[in-house]
This record gives sequence, C-alpha cells and structure tokens, in this order.
Amino acid sequence: MPAERLYLRLPDDPVDPPESTLPAGTMVAHEVRPELACLVEMVATHRETIPTGERWTERILPDGAARLIVDLGDTPTVRGDPSARVRVVGPSASPTVLELEGHLEGLSFTLGPGAVPALFGVSTRALTDRAVSLDELWGPGSEARVQEALFASRTPWARSDALQSMLVRRTTPNRPEATAERGVALMRSSGGRLSVADVASALGVGERRLQQLFVRDVGLTPRAFRRLARLQACIRSLRSATRPRWSQMAVDMGFYDQAHLANEFRSLSGLTPSAFLERRPSGSSKTRE
Repeated sequence: MPAERLYLRLPDDPVDPPESTLPAGTMVAHEVRPELACLVEMVATHRETIPTGERWTERILPDGAARLIVDLGDTPTVRGDPSARVRVVGPSASPTVLELEGHLEGLSFTLGPGAVPALFGVSTRALTDRAVSLDELWGPGSEARVQEALFASRTPWARSDALQSMLVRRTTPNRPEATAERGVALMRSSGGRLSVADVASALGVGERRLQQLFVRDVGLTPRAFRRLARLQACIRSLRSATRPRWSQMAVDMGFYDQAHLANEFRSLSGLTPSAFLERRPSGSSKTRE
C-alpha cells in the first residue's frame, strides 16, 4: 500500500473516479429519492477492512460540497482526532487527510447548495472547514437514533433507504432558492473562467448578494468556489494529457502563467500538478484515455 492514497470525485464522475486509488468496489452508489433530488447530489455506501496492525492515510481533494457521513465500523481520524460517528462535514477549499485502520463501513451523502440550511437549520458557512456531530444540529440522541435505524437495516440498500427516509422527514416543503445553485453550475461549466462579476450579472444579482447567497447555501465565497472550479477543470484536462504542456494549459485554464497554475494546484490539493500525475493509478483501467 502506498504511503498515502488519493480520492477525488468531480461532478458527474462515477463513485469510483479514475484518480481514486481505493480498492475497486469499496464504494457503491445508490439512487437518490425524488423528494431529496434538489438537496442530495449523491448517496454512497462504503465497506473496507484495513489489514490488522496497519494504518493507512487517504488524501481527499476538496470539491466544495458538504456531506452527511455515518460510520458503522471504525471511525477515521483527522490529525489523530476521532470524528463523531454521525457527522456533517462542511465544505472546504483545502484537502483533508484521513488516517484509516480497522473495519470501515458506512454511508456518505454529498449535499447540494442549500441542503445544509434546509436539513440542519444552520447556514452552510457555520460548518465550513468543520465536522459537526449530528447531535449538535438535530439535538441530543440524534446520532444514536440514526445508528440504531441503520444497524437494524441488513443491506447497504436498506441502509441508504432508511437514512433517506429520515432526511425526507426533515425537509422543508419549500425548495431552496436556486441562485447559488445556478452560480455553482455556471462556475463549473465555465471551468472557473467566468469572473465573479460575470456570474453575478448572468444571474441578475449584485456581487454582494451573490456573496451572501454563496456563504449561506454553499459555505464558500464565490471567489473560493471559482478557484475550485478552475482546479477541477485543470484535473479534467490532465485526464486526457499523457505529457501535459503546462504553460499552454495555464493559458487555456485562465491562469496568469505556469507558476500561478502550480501554486493554485498546490494550495487547493496539497500536491503539485506533477506529483498529482504521479499519484494516479498508472496504466489502470480506471485511467481515462
């Protein structure tokens, strides 16, 4: 096992994207119920056992999304600190490095813009760069009730359905305002090349209002999310580049120059572009041509 494995999932990727070095079949995607379609982007279950006596690390690159995570086996740690077994992990513009050991099993719900206020009653900004126990958001005993319901469900599909049912009962009847969601879509589709001013203009709002909506519903500023969108566009380009021309890629992706690309890549992922390429599964069937 390498000293540190890599996990990254871009929007519209399968649950097992090409850069991932997780063992095949570790994660399984599940259908999102229609009632949650405007709040939940993906539901996945995972199951894996780390060999006895070993401790692995996993670098998760940021995608700007918040997540609801439930651990039913051993709990990963971050910088040696154990996480709550049922937690909401807020969005971030920096990588997370997990320490893994024992038997890992659970569920992960990737949340869309506006989902945190709708499901948990707080601004997404309140969770930025944090992992918060469900007891803090839904009240004492919530974590135990979720675990009890999921342990009573025998299969990953039953567990996914059980937790989705609990979320449906928590949803408000009104759909979240779609401005931030549309802003996210514009930034992603443009590869982060649209300025914040251009995005605000396209949405018919002022930059200050766009900032407020992003902070509430996304948890990151428009500028921070735009940086992530540009990083994601760069990674998509690298998927089809066997020998990248870094200076040309920098121009194509909207960076000032090659140094700017390298600095942004390192700042957001903790890896240089070259180190990122080296970490991908070389020659694997998961690597796209």
